[in-house]
Amino acid sequence: MTPQALLQLWRARWSKPEGLALRIPYSQGRMVVWMQRLAQSQFWSLPGIALVCGASALALLLLAPEVELSSNSQIVWGALLLAGAIQARRWEGLQFTLLLGGLSLVAALRYFYWRMDSTLYPYGGVDLALGLTLWAAEVYLFCMAAWAYARRVLGAVSEGPDDFWTRGQQGLRFYAPLVRGFLYLLPLLALLGSWPLVHTSVGLLLAYGVPHWVLGRFAQSGLRSPGRLTLLTFLREHLVSVAVLYRTVVSFATAVVLQTWRRRRGLKVIAPALADATQRFYALAVLIQSVLLMAVLWRDGTLLWQSEEGAYAVYALWAVYNVLRLVASMAVRQEAAMVQQVYAQCASLPATLRLPTGHLLACKTENFPSTLLTLKLPVSAPEPLPRESLHVSIFKGYREHVFPARLHSQDAMQVVVAIEGSSADAFQSLAREVFSRDANWPGWLAGPRADILLPRWVHHIAALAEGAFYNLVVRITTRSLWQRCRDWFQRGK
Repeated sequence: MTPQALLQLWRARWSKPEGLALRIPYSQGRMVVWMQRLAQSQFWSLPGIALVCGASALALLLLAPEVELSSNSQIVWGALLLAGAIQARRWEGLQFTLLLGGLSLVAALRYFYWRMDSTLYPYGGVDLALGLTLWAAEVYLFCMAAWAYARRVLGAVSEGPDDFWTRGQQGLRFYAPLVRGFLYLLPLLALLGSWPLVHTSVGLLLAYGVPHWVLGRFAQSGLRSPGRLTLLTFLREHLVSVAVLYRTVVSFATAVVLQTWRRRRGLKVIAPALADATQRFYALAVLIQSVLLMAVLWRDGTLLWQSEEGAYAVYALWAVYNVLRLVASMAVRQEAAMVQQVYAQCASLPATLRLPTGHLLACKTENFPSTLLTLKLPVSAPEPLPRESLHVSIFKGYREHVFPARLHSQDAMQVVVAIEGSSADAFQSLAREVFSRDANWPGWLAGPRADILLPRWVHHIAALAEGAFYNLVVRITTRSLWQRCRDWFQRGK
């Protein structure tokens, strides 16, 4: 469960705005007009121009990874790429989307060439094998993203069949479980065996890796039209996804403890945690990774953060991130299982069918809240039932809700009625009330305030400071008692 996917599910749970609601329109102007004119220019019809431009772009892609730069020069180079991408993502048009893709490809090729040329252990052994495995997993993830990008771009250019792209993507996804398993195991193996895997400093790894990752995110977000996220919103979305991930883990752990305590006390539990085999497997994986990580931290301590050769600190954070993702997956699965269980229970409610003659037939709903409501009768209904002037009473607790209905179909012990007209709105309102989560619902997912980055006490202190500042300004601008008395005595002048 990635933080972005968890954030999307969390927003759906609490009806928070997402997607298009957070986007603003692309900028329009001379730059867009100029790029459109350039793309439609007759210049490209000249003989050899397209070939020369394509060969130049290919040469740039092939030569850019091999250029040797110092650490400071690489930081400047990455900053220039990011600055160009930040400007390009503001404008609308396929040309700017392709420009973002080109910048992302240049950064990715340079990153992977540097990883292969300078960060792998040159003398063989387990370190080299694991380092190559990590490099191959990174290349696989990039190929997945690049394939999806190419499919979206070519789909925007031409409306042809995409069977080739679909088969290719399915072929790449075949190896996804293997790669996902490697990405969960590699940081723990590196920490346990003290294998650097990436023989470089953390600073240089960030200098090459940050432009590669950010430009890739820019290229992917550029395909999600209409609109774009502002740079501050883009940054905040990633910070909010991490905050929701952390708070979901805390909320899920608290809910598991409370549910376990209630079961041991003999109290009612709506849905027990870790009820199926998959959840228990996730719990075992979380336990093993947590124990191994704590053992490594106890063994090495601050040496992880002081190592100059090998990103052990990054591996430790990576292992913690993997544990958080596993727990978040458990929370999502538990929430989904509980929703399915509650829906199955609430689909069958006690009801009565009142005939025009005043007779009542006791029954139960089978597919509530469908407006084509199926009612199961304990005995055979009188034949035939009238098609109009029927009323269905549905009971929620001690409350009765009556809806006019029309007969749709009838079997021996089953009747299907249609809830139509003005009563349909009241029927849907009852459905929302029946399936609403009450106070006894465990907090498998984070609460509605999980997207607030700072703790509540920080916001409270900021509000108090803001109020004190405004009060001070008002007091400064207010005339003092001495000034008012002096003006009163000087009014006669």
